[in-house]
Amino acid sequence: MGRCVKEVDLCVDGVEDPPGVAWACALQKLPELAAIRTSIAIDEIVTDVDTPEDEDLARSSGVKAMGRISMLDLSGIRRKHAVSNLKLVDPLRLHTLNMWFDDMEPLYVMPALLQHLVALRDLELDMVKVAGTDDELDDNPAPATLPSLKTLKLVDVALEDSLRFAAEVTPGITTLTVEYDPSLFREPEGPPFKPTTDTLPKLRRLVVSGEPVFHRRMFGLVPHHVEQLYVKLRPGASRRAHVELFRNTFAFPVGLRELVLDIPSFSTVPRYGIDELEEQCRYMGIRFTLRRRYIAPRPTSRQAGPATWPDYGQAHEVEQSLEWAAARARWLCKTGDAQGIEEMAAMTAELKERRAIEQS
Repeated sequence: MGRCVKEVDLCVDGVEDPPGVAWACALQKLPELAAIRTSIAIDEIVTDVDTPEDEDLARSSGVKAMGRISMLDLSGIRRKHAVSNLKLVDPLRLHTLNMWFDDMEPLYVMPALLQHLVALRDLELDMVKVAGTDDELDDNPAPATLPSLKTLKLVDVALEDSLRFAAEVTPGITTLTVEYDPSLFREPEGPPFKPTTDTLPKLRRLVVSGEPVFHRRMFGLVPHHVEQLYVKLRPGASRRAHVELFRNTFAFPVGLRELVLDIPSFSTVPRYGIDELEEQCRYMGIRFTLRRRYIAPRPTSRQAGPATWPDYGQAHEVEQSLEWAAARARWLCKTGDAQGIEEMAAMTAELKERRAIEQS
């Protein structure tokens, strides 16, 4: 059975009975372990054991497991704990890293923390920001680069700041994803970003999610080598956002080959705007793709009245659907299907919000 387990969740903060010897022994019997998710420092874990020997066993098992993995998800973690964990991984083995901090952290601190991870290919940073002043940029005018990185995702960083950071720190990426709510195009914290023909020469896919759908500034920011621009409308923004067409002043990036507009099924984006955009793409020789993803409407408040017994048939269907979704997500990761993962994430957005509400 241990050979079938490839990933474990070690987010144990707040658990009344933290893991002990049984947990340590279990980690030692997972030869195919490839991924760990945690919100704590593995080498500082507090266990329920009584003897120093057992506690050393628990910690050493966690440390050894960290050295075997190729994927690490640091979820809701403090920066100092993230630093501790990154010292435990094998820099020649780790290729995927997701870091979601428990509080906003400076974006330009990240390269120094990650530069020893020479095999890192995929990086996601959430709860990071460019400092409100230029001090952060002035203190480190030439940040360390991450030359091995191929895909980068930044959450809570505006588009212009994201592009500047990518150009300075991750020059070899092929895919950049930027999510920022509510204003993807707010004024940047750093100096203006103006791409040249040498900017991000390998970048082929740019995914943006925020508001508005299109903006007059977007097409002056997109690097010249981008071939696919994937514009994703968030559920919360879709009722307010709209497609802006500028006709005479509307200029696509010079290398663009495909434009994808991804909107929720209940979006109120006007059809005439989409049709005009599609016609303009056809005229420019750019492939246009419209995707409508199903997202269940946000439930209203519960109706007053007597409580009723749940429908156990529906509950069973929910369990089966979640099992299928988990299995499919693992398969998509193994096959490297980034687009499929994005679609799965969109379908489970409501569940994520519900979980956050109930855990708060």
